[in-house]
Amino acid sequence: MRLALAFLLLISPSIARAEEPSDKAKEEAAVRFERGIKLYEAQDYAAALAEFEAAYKLVPRYQVLFNVGVTQKRLFRYNDAVRALRRYLDEGGEKVPADRRELVEKELGEIRALVAEVTVKVDGMPAEVDVDGRMMGESPLSGPLLLAAGHHTLRAIRDGYDPAEKAIDVVSGEKVEIALSPKLKQRAPTTARLTLATRPGGAAMSLDGKFIGVGPWSGTLQPGGHEVRASLKGWQDAKQEVVLIAGQERAVTIELVPPTKWYKRWYTWTIPIVVIAGAVLGGYYGWRATNEAPTFVPVSYSK
Repeated sequence: MRLALAFLLLISPSIARAEEPSDKAKEEAAVRFERGIKLYEAQDYAAALAEFEAAYKLVPRYQVLFNVGVTQKRLFRYNDAVRALRRYLDEGGEKVPADRRELVEKELGEIRALVAEVTVKVDGMPAEVDVDGRMMGESPLSGPLLLAAGHHTLRAIRDGYDPAEKAIDVVSGEKVEIALSPKLKQRAPTTARLTLATRPGGAAMSLDGKFIGVGPWSGTLQPGGHEVRASLKGWQDAKQEVVLIAGQERAVTIELVPPTKWYKRWYTWTIPIVVIAGAVLGGYYGWRATNEAPTFVPVSYSK
């Protein structure tokens, strides 16, 4: 189909409005509009659509929406095509010629026959609905999505949530309902949880130099190294270094060592043994001095 809207419509006089485009904008819009027609006839639909949309942005005349809608149809952007063609009819109103209205209704009917109607429901707060990488609007959508037969990937995207994604295969004339539920993003943990106990129980504990009470104890700490001390009357004090990783839940039991018994302590026997040994040696040498005969060394005299 040739897009037969004359570009003169874009630069012809119109009723004055508060934001009437300048003459320069009208001239540029006319050039882009005519270029879009040539690109459409060359079947370069993506480039043609870009020119038509640029022309409409410069001079928002309802006539351009017909070209926009038909080109979007050729690009299989059926939702966009339906919106553009309906806007063309709504904004044009009685000014749309009967034959052109009939043509638009025919285009809309053809689109309905080609597509599957996919109703998308998104749980929770509004989210952007994406189909095959193109944003289709914010939930709740005003109506079903019109998708070409084939494979499609639908996503619901919401700030602070992981996208909900679902792949579907549809055929023309099919009606499908899809539910998407974005899940709240799990933030990376920044702390760790430590549970402390002692064996035997009931020991007083300190953590990084601060008294934390009598075990067991549990609390949230920053990752890294921590010093734990435990003391219990009648037992030797214990000290242990605990290293925590973010997100970790760790339980540590401090083993207390019983005190050494008096007769096992080195100094309990060392001193008496030294004293006894000294006494024995002293007695021995005294006895020798008393009982052994004196030894005389001969002395010679020389005259």
